[in-house]
Amino acid sequence: MQYNSRLGLLSPLADLFHIIRMGMIMRLCVSRDAADEEAKEQKRVNKQIEEQLQKDKQLYRATHRLLLLGAGESGKSTIVKQMRILHINGFSERERRDKITDIKRNIRDSITVIVKSMEELNPPIRLEKSSNMEHVRYMLEVACVPDFEYPDDFFDRVKDLWKDQGVQASYERSNEYQLIDCAKYFLDKIDEVRKVDYTPSEQDILRCRVMTTGIFETKFEVDKVRFHMFDVGGQRDERRKWIQCFNDVTAVIFVCASSSYNMVLLEDKTVNRLRESLSLFKSIWNNRWLKTISVILFLNKQDLLAEKIKSGRHKLEDYFPEYSNYLIPSDAQFEPGEDPCVVRAKYFIRGEFLKLCLPSMREQAAGVPLPCVLTEESASAKPLVQTGRGGTLTLHALRSHSSSSISRTYRYIYPHFTCALDSANLISTATGDSRHHCYPHFTCAVDTENIRRVFNDCRDIIQRIHLRQYELL
Repeated sequence: MQYNSRLGLLSPLADLFHIIRMGMIMRLCVSRDAADEEAKEQKRVNKQIEEQLQKDKQLYRATHRLLLLGAGESGKSTIVKQMRILHINGFSERERRDKITDIKRNIRDSITVIVKSMEELNPPIRLEKSSNMEHVRYMLEVACVPDFEYPDDFFDRVKDLWKDQGVQASYERSNEYQLIDCAKYFLDKIDEVRKVDYTPSEQDILRCRVMTTGIFETKFEVDKVRFHMFDVGGQRDERRKWIQCFNDVTAVIFVCASSSYNMVLLEDKTVNRLRESLSLFKSIWNNRWLKTISVILFLNKQDLLAEKIKSGRHKLEDYFPEYSNYLIPSDAQFEPGEDPCVVRAKYFIRGEFLKLCLPSMREQAAGVPLPCVLTEESASAKPLVQTGRGGTLTLHALRSHSSSSISRTYRYIYPHFTCALDSANLISTATGDSRHHCYPHFTCAVDTENIRRVFNDCRDIIQRIHLRQYELL
């Protein structure tokens, strides 16, 4: 207590003020200590956040993002399945069982499309056995419901229809209508699929067709290198979603169904599928958002292409007249026992894609001498071609010249120049920074060993592309 000199008494009020003042001082000290502790904690949290952001940034930069593009039914989703088989422990028992319904649906849809198309073909096809008409009605009226449960009777009917020579004749003309590639594969193994204890094999899962809608991301590692692969639907109404995936991709893997040269689009029966794929590739190659992104070209379905070429029923020149004058390029590689006709066909298709890179190559050169290349497409634009004496020559003038000898010269040199273009396995483009290339590969997406070998070849390419993007190479 404090003493009041005037009253000679201790003043309770003064004492109270003293206590309050001391309390405030103590509180200020405590608050200052708390503030210091809070500041330290905030710094610690900020440091953790910054460290995590740095780790995330490093992880992001170390991840190779691959965008799978291509027209519908080109085999993009099958490539993703192969990555799962090769790098993510394949498919679980549950996933395999879940595929059974999709496989049975493939069988139902395939036989239904085949028998329904018999009357629509020109000329139409009749059933070999009129008794099978009841099976046709069953497929068109009973089995078509969404929640169909595939009773044992269903498989008996499918077997009878598949044996019918009229149905087989309709199947042989399946390029005239829309039929999934796996139709024959599953129709030939009905007895296995119908078993109660049936479990799909990896090959069954690879062959199974389910239309992709939306965007699907698959993550995997190869030798401690992280890959994110984005699979996007290829149908025309799905392509508007592609732009969402263009940001910061390492490379585009463009998948083309090489065997589709005699087929038409699901969305437009007047458009050839391979020409649609070429048009789509050109639009991607020249897309302003992808001018610094390299494209790995998978010329897929080589097994089906070989079957068609060797059968001789659907000649490539009937759909691509320019194939008649095509010569196999000097860099062509023959697999052991490979038919020369198949080699010629697959390299022709490769050349059709590589030619689409040529205009950008010309732009990039900006005065730098270019390889002496003439293309049918560039003829309409009257391209200038460097000659051996430093002069210039237009393909348009050469082709339209009145002299028959000069016209013959054009017909002779044109395939040789296109062969020279085909030999360019790597085509640089207009960006001028050497980051836009095309790397073609022949693939068979249902062949695991083929995809393993091709992807191993592509890994070095992808890693070099990745290093260039971050200016580490």
